[in-house]
Amino acid sequence: MALGLLAALAAGAGRAAAQTRIGQYEDEAPLRTWNAAPFTLASALGRGGTSFTFASDPSAGDSNPALLPLLPRFSAAVQGFYEAASVAKAGPIGTGVFLTNGNLSASQAGIDFLGVAVRAGRWGFAVGVRQEESYLRPGAAYEESAASASANGYAIAWSQTGSLRIVNAAFGVILGRGLSLGLGVNLVTGSLRRSLVEQVTGPGGYRISDLVTQDFGGLYLNGGLLWAPSSRFRAAAVIRTPYDRKSSARSALDYQAPDGNTDISIAASSQDIARQPLMVGVGGSTDLTASLTLALEASYFRWSAYALEYFGEAQDRPFRDVVRLSAGLEWKQTIPLFGTAFDMPTRIGLIYDPQPTTDPSSVYGDLTIGTGLAAGRFRLDLATLFGREWGSGNALVTRKIALSLVFQL
Repeated sequence: MALGLLAALAAGAGRAAAQTRIGQYEDEAPLRTWNAAPFTLASALGRGGTSFTFASDPSAGDSNPALLPLLPRFSAAVQGFYEAASVAKAGPIGTGVFLTNGNLSASQAGIDFLGVAVRAGRWGFAVGVRQEESYLRPGAAYEESAASASANGYAIAWSQTGSLRIVNAAFGVILGRGLSLGLGVNLVTGSLRRSLVEQVTGPGGYRISDLVTQDFGGLYLNGGLLWAPSSRFRAAAVIRTPYDRKSSARSALDYQAPDGNTDISIAASSQDIARQPLMVGVGGSTDLTASLTLALEASYFRWSAYALEYFGEAQDRPFRDVVRLSAGLEWKQTIPLFGTAFDMPTRIGLIYDPQPTTDPSSVYGDLTIGTGLAAGRFRLDLATLFGREWGSGNALVTRKIALSLVFQL
C-alpha cells in the first residue's frame, strides 16, 4: 500500500495540482495578496499604500523612479515588519489530508527593505533590496501514538516556506516644466521549500518523505512619469513590465522501511517558468490645505496573461485582470518634545484589493493607519494594515505592521 502511494505521488503530483482548486492560496501564491507590487515603506502604507507621487525615501526606485531627483542629496532607509494572514486551504490543508475546524494563520517578522538614494543636480539614483513576496504557509501536523508495543503509531507533517527578493537599481531625471522621468532595473531572486513527511512506526512501519525546492530568478524593468504643474498638485503614471520568473525545481521522494532493507528514492528536476503580468498604475495627490494631503491611485494587473509551468506541466490558472484602488489622507502637524520641534504626521487609508483567482472570486478590503516622528536628519514611521476578504466564504483576514527608519542629508 505504501509503495502504491509512493508511485502515485511520483507519477501524478503534477496532474493533481493542476486539477485542485484551492482559491486564494495556490501553492505559488504570495502570503496576504497576489498584488504585491509596488513595494511601500511605512509612510506610504499608512496612506493606503499610495506612493506614486510622494518623494519620501529610496523605495521610490520601485514605486516611481521619477521621484528620485526630488529626494535630498542622500537618503538611506531600513524597514522591519510583522505580517500575518489566515488560510482556509493550502497544499493538503483543507483539501483532503488535513481537515480543520476553521482558518489557520501564518505569521512572520523580519527586515524587508534596505536602500540608499543620492541626488546630483537634475538626476537621482537609488539602489535597494526588498522582500516583495512570502510563500509561508501555516504548518500542519498530526500524530497518533501506538496503543501497545504490537500496534502501529502514525505521524504526518507538512510545511512550506520561502520568499521572493528583488534588487532594484533605478534613476530619475527632471525634464523641466514640472515633468520628471525614471527607470529601474530589477533582479529577482528567491526560493521556496515544501515538505511532506508521513511515518508509520511499529510492525511493518515505513517513512515517506516528499521534499520540493525551487530557486527563482528573473529580470524586469519598471518606470514612471511625474507631472507637478503646481506646488499643490501632482500626477503620476507607472509601469512594471511583464517577465518570466524562472524556477530551478528539484523533487526528492523517499521511501524507507525501518524494519527492513527497503530504501527507494525518486529524484526529479525541472526548469520551469511563471509568466508574471504587466502592471500599470496612475495616481494623483493634492494639498487640500497647507497641512492636509489627499492621494488617490489605481493599479491594473493583467493577471489573465499569467501562466505557470511546474515540473514541465502547465498548471490551470484561469485568472482575471484586476484593478486595485487606494486612497489615503496625510495630516501634517508639528509638536514640541524635549525642547525640539518634531514633525508628527497622521495617516489613514483604504485599499480595495481584488484577487485574480476566479474559483472563487474574492477581494480584500484593507484599512491602514500610520504616524511618524521626524526631526533633523532622522524620520521614524509606523503603519498598520487590517484587511478582510470577501467572496470565498472563508472570511480570511490579513495584518501587517511596518516600522521604517529614514536618514537624510
